[in-house]
Amino acid sequence: MGTQALKIPPKLASDRKIPAIVPLSAARTTPFPSLAFSLSQPELPCAMPVRLERPKLRLVGPPILSFNPLPVGQKLRLGLPAWAAQVRAKAGLPAPRFLSIRAQLYYGNPRTVPRIAGELTISIQPRHPALVRCLAGSMPEPPPKRPPWTVLVAAWRAVPAFARAGLIVLCISGSSGALLWNKQGPAFQDYIERRAAIEVAEDFSGTLEAWVDAGQGLAGWRLDRPGVVEVGDLALLKATRRLSDYQVEFLGQITGRSLCWAYRVADWQNYYATKLMVVKPGPVPNLALVRYAVVGGRTQQLAQIPVRVVLQSGAPVHVRVQVKADGFTTWIADRMVDFWHDSRFAAGGVGFFAEPGERPRLYWVRVTHQKDFLGKVCAFLARTHRGGIEP
Repeated sequence: MGTQALKIPPKLASDRKIPAIVPLSAARTTPFPSLAFSLSQPELPCAMPVRLERPKLRLVGPPILSFNPLPVGQKLRLGLPAWAAQVRAKAGLPAPRFLSIRAQLYYGNPRTVPRIAGELTISIQPRHPALVRCLAGSMPEPPPKRPPWTVLVAAWRAVPAFARAGLIVLCISGSSGALLWNKQGPAFQDYIERRAAIEVAEDFSGTLEAWVDAGQGLAGWRLDRPGVVEVGDLALLKATRRLSDYQVEFLGQITGRSLCWAYRVADWQNYYATKLMVVKPGPVPNLALVRYAVVGGRTQQLAQIPVRVVLQSGAPVHVRVQVKADGFTTWIADRMVDFWHDSRFAAGGVGFFAEPGERPRLYWVRVTHQKDFLGKVCAFLARTHRGGIEP
């Protein structure tokens, strides 16, 4: 595909508006197209037709003539998160003037509202080609918000046909709900159970009855005060023992050198473990994330990852871990610090433990899964069925 020519007059008025839209050539062989256009004399069309559903460059202001020098071949790093584009520009303007053009790169159907991918400024070297290389670096414009009803429609369409029929019947069946639940068959019942939302919360406001360890005694665990617990040997949150995919969040505090947690705890000898460790103490300590698998009671596949998070010594830290299929993602203070894969353990609960001689603290723990609208509906149906309550 050839390039589209844009012509610039020798004399430009600074107050002249340029509503021109310049189509750009796009390579079809790469997901990040190479974009190009050329600039030459002597005239500038006020508008150009756009019929391409490809990336396009739209001028958003009049050209600005500048006397500031621009070294030949200088590379400008500009933010275009949606594209890694290369724009080549040539101009034959009289020296020593330089041309700067503000433009927006956008994509989508030109007949609808375009989505802005980023804004850039092109500086053109007179009588010399100037290369402007656009790299990712700025946040894209957020996508338009969808009406709430479209989200519900999308969720409804994602439900299998047999489950849709069962949900409709259960919602309108009244007193015969339990009977109709059974008539739908095990496939429908199994789907409702698997799709139900899960939420397990612990705020340590009372006892530690929700936890269990290998010796049934919670060795080393102690309620410091309502809402705060000191962690000891490995203990598991009972309600999470049979879960496979979930997200766990907690607020903890490093009182010594580490804060430790475990997930996919299949048994006391097989699980995944992670430690947030203080590598270099100080008012703002250097931290590292150490994660490994415990197989048959032995540590395997140990890795240490630096944590680039500013955390004051002794301050509580918010941790979030997503466990999904064979992938595990960890956030520290809402910043993603680690992602890795392992398929040895398919299911297991959430637990916490302390290194010998240390007593890290926990303030609260929350485990969730599938907490969307459909998940909540399925959780209600499953709960009423198990409890013998007619919908």
